[in-house]
Amino acid sequence: MVLAVCANASAREGFGFTKKAADMKMTVPPAINVIGTRVALDVKGDRARELERSIADLIERAGTALKVATPADIHVSVDVDRVDVDHDSRSKVEYVSEQRCCDKNGKKYSVSVPRTKYYTTVEARLAAEYKITDAKGKVLDDGDVDDSWTKDYDYTVPSSSETEEALVARAARRVAARIVPTQSKVTVLVPKGSFESFIPLAESNSWDRYLQSVEAVAPMRDPASEAYRQYALAVAKEGLAYAADDVKRARELLREAAAHYRTAIQSNPAEKLFSEEHFSLFSSSEAPLPRVEASVKAFEAWVPAGTTAVPKIAETSKGEAKKSSSSSKRKLGNQGIIDMKKAGLSDENIKLAIDGADATSFDTSPEGLIALSKAGVSNDVILHMQKRTR
Repeated sequence: MVLAVCANASAREGFGFTKKAADMKMTVPPAINVIGTRVALDVKGDRARELERSIADLIERAGTALKVATPADIHVSVDVDRVDVDHDSRSKVEYVSEQRCCDKNGKKYSVSVPRTKYYTTVEARLAAEYKITDAKGKVLDDGDVDDSWTKDYDYTVPSSSETEEALVARAARRVAARIVPTQSKVTVLVPKGSFESFIPLAESNSWDRYLQSVEAVAPMRDPASEAYRQYALAVAKEGLAYAADDVKRARELLREAAAHYRTAIQSNPAEKLFSEEHFSLFSSSEAPLPRVEASVKAFEAWVPAGTTAVPKIAETSKGEAKKSSSSSKRKLGNQGIIDMKKAGLSDENIKLAIDGADATSFDTSPEGLIALSKAGVSNDVILHMQKRTR
C-alpha cells in the first residue's frame, strides 16, 4: 500500500502532456564594455533624426550610468546609406477544391478549380554603418546594421512610412545594444505536479513569489521527482537574475540557476526537457542550461561603464535609473581572461575589462604565459596584462 502511494506521488511530477510555458524577460548585457558615462550621438543620412532619437531613448531607458550628454566620453556615429521600401502588387493562380453535384450515382464529388489570388509584396531595406570611439578618437567598435526583408501581404498592407519606422527601430536597437543592456523574450517550460498551482506566478513574471512558493515545497526523497523541484528553482532564479537591480546580484543568481539546472539533469537524465529544445503546437522553448551558461559568461564579462560601482539594470517606478551600489572587490585573473576569450570577446573588450577591474591577480610567469597562449589569448592582451601587473 505504501509503495503504491509513493509511486503515485512520484508519477505526478512532470510537465504533463499539454506543456505550460512562461515568457521570461531576458536581459542581454551590452556587446562591448565602454569607459565613461556621457555619450554623444552623430547620425547622418536617411531618417537620421528618427534613428538618433530612438538610439538616445534606448540608452536613457537602459538604466545604466550612460547618458546622452556633452562633453562626451563615448562617441557613437551612424552613417545611413539608405532606407527604402518597395510595394509590388501581384497575382498568382492557386487551385482550390470545390464540391460538385452530382455524379451518375447521385453523389457529390470534388474538382480542382483555378482561383486568382491578389497580394502585395513588400521589400524593405536599410543600409548603415556605425562607429564607436572614445574621447581620444580611438575606435572601440564598428560595423554595419544592414537589414532587409521581403514579405507578402494578402489584406492589410503596411505603408512605406510604417515599414521604414520598423527598419529604423530595429537598427536603433542593434546600435544601442553595443553599449547598453537590452531585453528580449525567452520562453521557458514550467513543471506541473507539486508546482502546478504556482504557474500563474511564472506567467506573470512574479519570479520572487514563484521562488518563495517552490522553496516552500519540501525536498523530495525520490531523485527523479526532486529533479523537477531543482528545475523550478533554476527557472525562478534565472527570471530573478534578469530582473535584478544590479549586475552583481544577477551574476550570483545566474550561477545558482545553472547549478540547479545541472542538478535536475543529473538527477533525472530520462527527462529530456531538462536538457533539450522543445517544440510543439502548444509551446516551444530552447535548451535551458546552454542559455543560462551563455548568460553567466556575458554577465561575467560585463564591466560597468564609467564607474567601479555596479550599475543598475532595472528602472524605478518613474522610469528613471536607480543610483549605483558599490561593487565588491573581485580580482580578475588568468582564468577570467581565458573565459572572455572563449566567449568571443574582442581584444579591445578584454583590455577594457582589465582596465576596469577592481584588482588583478595575473600569473605572468613562463608557465602562466604558455597557458594563456595555448588558450588563444593574443600577445597584445598578454602585454596589457603584464603592464597591469607591474
